[in-house]
Amino acid sequence: MSDYFGVVDYVVFIGMLMVSTIIGLYYAWKDRNNTDEDEFLRGGKRMSIFPVTISIMASFLASTSFIGFPTVMYATGTMFYVIIIPAILGAVIACELFMP
Repeated sequence: MSDYFGVVDYVVFIGMLMVSTIIGLYYAWKDRNNTDEDEFLRGGKRMSIFPVTISIMASFLASTSFIGFPTVMYATGTMFYVIIIPAILGAVIACELFMP
């Protein structure tokens, strides 16, 4: 195992960033005329609980999962996967309680 990024590592990393950026730019362009905050924050109340839950989890876990999770997995092993189920349940409960 190398201590440095190789060509494949850079390609995967840059590809991941490019795909994420393209998706964000596409939806920003698609909804550029939308000024309604209800539509922006809650999808106009048309979204089911699953996409809202996934969105909240992605926002909550984005920074910690990118840096922290691999570190914890390396240090403690795969037992860290046990946190995934309670995190999903917590997000579902939070959506039901706090989202109008």
